[in-house]
Amino acid sequence: YALLLEAVFFGYLALLQTKTNAVSSPFYAIMGVHSLYYVIFGTLWMLAYSIGLADLLSFKVYVSIVVVLTVLWFVAAMLLAKTDSDYKETVDELKTRQYSMQYYAQKLNALANRYEKICADKGIVYKTESNNQTILDRLKPKLQFLTPNVFNSETACSQLNALLDQCQNLVDEAEAADTDKIELHQRAMRNFVNNAINEIDLLKTFTRK
Repeated sequence: YALLLEAVFFGYLALLQTKTNAVSSPFYAIMGVHSLYYVIFGTLWMLAYSIGLADLLSFKVYVSIVVVLTVLWFVAAMLLAKTDSDYKETVDELKTRQYSMQYYAQKLNALANRYEKICADKGIVYKTESNNQTILDRLKPKLQFLTPNVFNSETACSQLNALLDQCQNLVDEAEAADTDKIELHQRAMRNFVNNAINEIDLLKTFTRK
């Protein structure tokens, strides 16, 4: 049993030296405290029985306490590992959603900056209540403040990709448009933004939990 306690103690020290991304940092701390308690209680029980309790208690009682302590330590370790696995999976999923949110927001921001330059080159001026440079500036906050629930839905992600593709096509058309046709593209962009805002609001409503 002394060898087992040593294996637990030094095994944990070895685990600290070979940290891996398979488990989270809190797992090492909690597992260390848990293992330390097991080693301390196990050692105290072993010493107490060897020094003064051997004459009062049978060896079966000693072994039973050892088994109980070991089983409790093992079960708790498995529960910690399972909890940590779920925690890490949740963290990874949240990071993935965050990356998705940043991707859509940055892509639209790039399109808006490009469209702003096109408007400046062609002498197009937008006058809005919020003093936006272009009509696309109305759409940027909608993507920046999307809820993570939206990215749980493949349908919602596909719809967002379709909206960005449509936006890019309109920006390409505006860039290639002649001066006499630019007003037509302005109207198309305005209609797109209004429809896209409604579409995003619907996606947020339907994916809300």
